[in-house]
Amino acid sequence: MLTPGRSLAVIVSIFLAMFAVVSPVFFASPLGWKFSPKRNRTLYMQLGVDNEVEQITYGLSNVCGYVAFFVVILCTAILITSLRRKAKWREGVTGTGTSVKDSDDLAASKSGSGGVSKEMKIIKLVVIISTVFIGSYFPSTVVFLAATAMPGFSATGKYHNLFFMACSLTYNLEAINSSVNIFIYLNMSSKYKATFDAMFCRGETSSLIAGKD
Repeated sequence: MLTPGRSLAVIVSIFLAMFAVVSPVFFASPLGWKFSPKRNRTLYMQLGVDNEVEQITYGLSNVCGYVAFFVVILCTAILITSLRRKAKWREGVTGTGTSVKDSDDLAASKSGSGGVSKEMKIIKLVVIISTVFIGSYFPSTVVFLAATAMPGFSATGKYHNLFFMACSLTYNLEAINSSVNIFIYLNMSSKYKATFDAMFCRGETSSLIAGKD
């Protein structure tokens, strides 16, 4: 079971692993003073790039990206399957879809229907979040793949302008991925919205926090 401590440990481990993957290219391309014919002056700039290290770094980054996509898809599929099973079990226990004979059965039926509806909302939310993540980060893996396959497609290569343009696009997509999640949660989670309103909108919405998603 994931606890806050374990979650923190996993996040830190992933960060350190990714740092270890991308950092070699920076150590292999040191900075220093160099004369720039284009500007006719000496500038502090990147002195050079070790092409072999650069190719290895791009390759590892690409592998990490596809592994992340695979893990996200796998975990999403497992979660959806688990939620669907839970919804079916809830329907069977509460007798959803069968005739209701008295008020107690009616209350149980409504409770079961609400639970199923909540689980379907969670499934929809998880699918949207996963789709946004994959859609935002997939172009960056394409850029890394192109950099691995095309030696001139790099920061100092023949196609450096195209490389910088592609990187700018991928960085913007990654920023969008980090920015839209809050709006997705506000739109699809009533509990999240109630908590957000209680914290930032100064409304008397704290009583809604206990409401159903």
